[in-house]
Amino acid sequence: MRSSMIVSRWKSIVLAKIRASRFSFALWLFFLLLVGAVSFYDYPGFHFWADGGWRGWLMVCAVDAVMGPLLFFVVFWPGKARHLMVFDVVVLMTIQFSAMIWGLHNVLKEHPVADCYTINGFQSLTSEPYRLSGLHVQRLATLSNLRPPMVYVRLPTRQELPDLIAHINRGVPAAAQWKYLEPLSAPDCILNQERYQRAVQGWLKGFGLDVWHQWQTHHSGTQPGQWRYGFFAGRYRSVLLVFTRSDKFAGYVMLPGELPHL
Repeated sequence: MRSSMIVSRWKSIVLAKIRASRFSFALWLFFLLLVGAVSFYDYPGFHFWADGGWRGWLMVCAVDAVMGPLLFFVVFWPGKARHLMVFDVVVLMTIQFSAMIWGLHNVLKEHPVADCYTINGFQSLTSEPYRLSGLHVQRLATLSNLRPPMVYVRLPTRQELPDLIAHINRGVPAAAQWKYLEPLSAPDCILNQERYQRAVQGWLKGFGLDVWHQWQTHHSGTQPGQWRYGFFAGRYRSVLLVFTRSDKFAGYVMLPGELPHL
């Protein structure tokens, strides 16, 4: 009898805690959807998986779940004085909103604003190097109509090298300096180097055959020689970017492992 009363009492306490956590859970669910939408927008296409849009979203959701509904469930206790309960709610809501703002800030801060082709392949850049260089990211739209823009970073001349090294030491790579940026149609861009393109086509016919089969699922009837290629080194995944013969971006295939050595 006594044990059944204890079970009944704890059951009512747990149910009361769950009811108290409902608003916090609804707020967490709303923010989960909001951050998810922002992540998909700011990490478009392959960036969501390759550059960690999914990771930022997952981290925000996990942290906010702990800071929100779970804390409500632990702290709330039925029968507590009203003024103490109001104080708890205010503190917990403040913590939850702070976690939300922190997470959203990190997602926005780390999102890619440009895909730059250097000697090492395509890599994305965040807004920080452009802020340091004073270059407005919107200016890159004159070189590419993609979002984020895809641009080619030319090699410096011997005379430009000392100045470039000085800028790099200040946190400003060549990809954030306007004088080194060109459209992908530039003659010395890798997309226009036939020797490299033939090497990628050979890889697609051999070790990269599975990657080619993935591309063919949406582009059946085509041959490797009909496209141009560039590899993207993301923070978490590598990607094969595919272009038309006129250097227009056509799509991508996520690679199962590291970039191939060609």
